[in-house]
Amino acid sequence: MSSNIRGLFLHGGPGLSAIAERLAYGRDVPISWWDQPRSITAAHRPFHALVEAAREQALAVAAGGQVHLVAHSFGAVLAYRLSLCMPERIASLTLLAPAPDLADVFIRLAGLVTRFVEDPAPLTLASARLKADRRDFGAARDMLDIIFSTPAFLDAYWSPWAKVKQASYAGLMQTQPVFDPGAFFAIAEDAWNELGPPAPSPFEGPVDVVYGDADGLVDAAATLPMWQGAFKHVSSRTVRSGHMIQLECDPEDWWPATRRG
Repeated sequence: MSSNIRGLFLHGGPGLSAIAERLAYGRDVPISWWDQPRSITAAHRPFHALVEAAREQALAVAAGGQVHLVAHSFGAVLAYRLSLCMPERIASLTLLAPAPDLADVFIRLAGLVTRFVEDPAPLTLASARLKADRRDFGAARDMLDIIFSTPAFLDAYWSPWAKVKQASYAGLMQTQPVFDPGAFFAIAEDAWNELGPPAPSPFEGPVDVVYGDADGLVDAAATLPMWQGAFKHVSSRTVRSGHMIQLECDPEDWWPATRRG
């Protein structure tokens, strides 16, 4: 692989942005910090429109060659979809706290946020509904409406030792369009019944799966076998972090130079 190959960051959410990462790293890391277009919410199939937008952006970054895909959380779903349609244009995949199943992440998030709400009964009930039928997006929507109205829900995304970075991120959310709830729900609902264990991908390059040791949203033991079933050459490791690996840890911890060139 050429050291001139650039990386493309596929942020999570859905409906998040790469604003925080762009401010943290800028051009110090050879990654394109792409904000996924929120205009796709007007599309007939927002999730499919997002995959196509990601494909176009990846090809633009590759500039006729290859691209390293660095994906966080739900961004791993996009990276996987690109591995199906353009495997020869991808040099490597780096999956940070990858979440192949939104229902599982949301149920785990609800369990963590329950301790912050005054009356946990509605959240517990919605979570129970989703556990009983993971196709029930209405239950997920009810659950997430409660979660997003609970200011302390961000605690679930960070490790206990990242309070300063968490506070900085929370402040950024108050002043910048870091998160778009409309895009979140439109993309999630469209993708809902398509997500789950990924089928084998034709991509044969290296795949690095990175988990945070304090991440309560993604179960490494449950999800790593899914990625190992999807890709032929998977390595995995754990770093000292919560769910926001790319912001809690230095780039060398989650995208070492050996993966770039």
